[in-house]
Amino acid sequence: MNIINHAGMSSAAAIASLDEDVIQLLYMTAKEVDLCCLMTDGEWEDYDKTVVNRACDLGLITIHSPGGGWSYVTGWRLTRLGKETIGIPVKLGILSRLLAVFTRLERYSTS
Repeated sequence: MNIINHAGMSSAAAIASLDEDVIQLLYMTAKEVDLCCLMTDGEWEDYDKTVVNRACDLGLITIHSPGGGWSYVTGWRLTRLGKETIGIPVKLGILSRLLAVFTRLERYSTS
């Protein structure tokens, strides 16, 4: 798995010149603090699918499909504080709001 630095680029980026969209996705993701993963009912837009699949091919993220048409995406990045979970930013909608609430509740219950 590639290690992502704080700028959102892997060490291989200088050599392999990763897709701009993937770099942008990782940069946006590095700023995301509320969500640890993207859950989707499979109705991704074609553009989103392309970027997510490309990042997966590069070993930057992993797509998990537990069944029932739902899946989620996780990955790792390197920060000044060490490794922490990243997630793909979720479009504003009922699913993202519910996921944000459950994530916050889980954090409060474990602290």
